[in-house]
Amino acid sequence: MPLMRGPDSRLSKRLTGFAAGLSGFAVVVISVVLILLLGVLLSFAEIARGRREFSDRLLRQGRFVQSGLYLNELSRLSGSIDDLDKPEYWRLKSQLEQEYALFPEYRFIYLMGQKENGELFFFIDSEPYGSDDESLPGDIYVDATEYDLEVFREKKAKVLPVITDSWGTLVSVMVPVIDENSGRLLAVLGIDVEANDFWKTVLSYAIKPAVFSLVLVLMAILSGFFIIRRGKLSQEKKGKRVQRYLEAIVFAAFGLAATVMVSSLVRDRQEAARNDAFADLAATHVTSLSRAMKNTRDFQVEALARFFESSSFVSRQEFRNYVGSLSKSNELMSWFWIESVSSGGIESFEEGIRREGFPDFFVWEAGNSGGKERVLDRESYYPIQYIEPLESNRNLLGLDLGSLGSAHEVIEEAAGSKLMWASDPVVI
Repeated sequence: MPLMRGPDSRLSKRLTGFAAGLSGFAVVVISVVLILLLGVLLSFAEIARGRREFSDRLLRQGRFVQSGLYLNELSRLSGSIDDLDKPEYWRLKSQLEQEYALFPEYRFIYLMGQKENGELFFFIDSEPYGSDDESLPGDIYVDATEYDLEVFREKKAKVLPVITDSWGTLVSVMVPVIDENSGRLLAVLGIDVEANDFWKTVLSYAIKPAVFSLVLVLMAILSGFFIIRRGKLSQEKKGKRVQRYLEAIVFAAFGLAATVMVSSLVRDRQEAARNDAFADLAATHVTSLSRAMKNTRDFQVEALARFFESSSFVSRQEFRNYVGSLSKSNELMSWFWIESVSSGGIESFEEGIRREGFPDFFVWEAGNSGGKERVLDRESYYPIQYIEPLESNRNLLGLDLGSLGSAHEVIEEAAGSKLMWASDPVVI
């Protein structure tokens, strides 16, 4: 029974004839063009991935910085030059300067507001006071674009495209700062990155596809050279093993190179996915920790301070009753109250505590050997007067926090500014 010829048999013959009619040089040229085209497409795809990952990372960092802002302090600013006289301004400016030191790749960090007429103005920025690039409170942002205004309208964080203004060519992330209770937009946090750094990072994603493409082009040229050269050899030399299987060797080499290229790109994407998953997990824990610290600050520490502030005298038992339930929290080790005692009143202060049932009480600091030593002669002392839970922390009674460098600085800052401050880690 004869085989039936399908309608595509003529097309197949034409393609076969076309392929057979191509010279070796033409095959090389077509291969090089296809490889370069594929390399360009892969490079653009990797550049797009680089832009996306850069934007996601910048947006994540912007939200991290925004989550650390104390909204009560921000709400007390007027966005005018009068803010320079407010401790809240200097506290927030110090915080932005610390964030700038934490992320040296940033160019500017700032907080902006919007006037009723739509103009954007600066609350604070991270530049040192008096520097040429510093924006004072109330300064108008004259280079505002529709992208900036859109963030104020929609109250949604976004990464803006590359923009050139008075400060240079920059990429910016804008994160709204919203009062969770009222839903009111207090300000917008802005972070700028130099466009050159942005493009360097993004274009670095195209290096691998470009290198692999050049390697494949070189392989195609060399393979074409050897195949064309084989056609000019005698039949005897053509029968040698290497010449006989040259096409198979070329195919295997191209397959190996393509496999390495694809595997490397897939590995990069998987690594990026793992990093994103880790960053999301870390952000969840940071958010949880941040909320716990804000809870402690706003509803526990500040409430305890108000309790003392509204009372002419708080006894040890009243302190124990107030913080009794708070001291059971796993998030905090202890609660204590310190007195500011002058050098002339230290003896009477110690006598008063001893009469409360602590006969061995005295004001002390940690000595070089690790034991308790009498404090040196200072103008003022900050000894721990009350502490809970008392049973596990009795040995800390009388410790002069003024003898601990970081704690002493924070006490002085808090007393001078009438604002809450946190110290660096302190080892007792």
